[in-house]
Amino acid sequence: MPLPALCIRLSFTYGVAAVLVGLGMAMSGNHAISVAHAHLVLIGWLGLLGTGLLLRAYPALAAGPGRWIVHLMAAGAPVQFIGIALDHSGVHAAEPLAVIGSFMVAAAIAWQALRVWTTDLGD
Repeated sequence: MPLPALCIRLSFTYGVAAVLVGLGMAMSGNHAISVAHAHLVLIGWLGLLGTGLLLRAYPALAAGPGRWIVHLMAAGAPVQFIGIALDHSGVHAAEPLAVIGSFMVAAAIAWQALRVWTTDLGD
């Protein structure tokens, strides 16, 4: 599957998951994991959607380490979500998961930013 399509499909998978988490919080009245929910929306849904559109607009970015960047971000988002959700639910032993997921996402974003500035985008 082409990398931009993978990003867009993964983004909507995370988007649906985020909507379900939001509905669960609304129905239960328990918003303890709202911070984790926000991270899932912004990184899982919007971050991967933006990345997919970027890769579609500038195919040179999909070459080389592009796939590694996408997989790092796609794997980091749920790790971060689970870690933050558990930590905010009182399971403080899960904080390292949030840290690991955050570093995965931060590394992917920084790596992609570096590529945006150093790759010939044809402009």
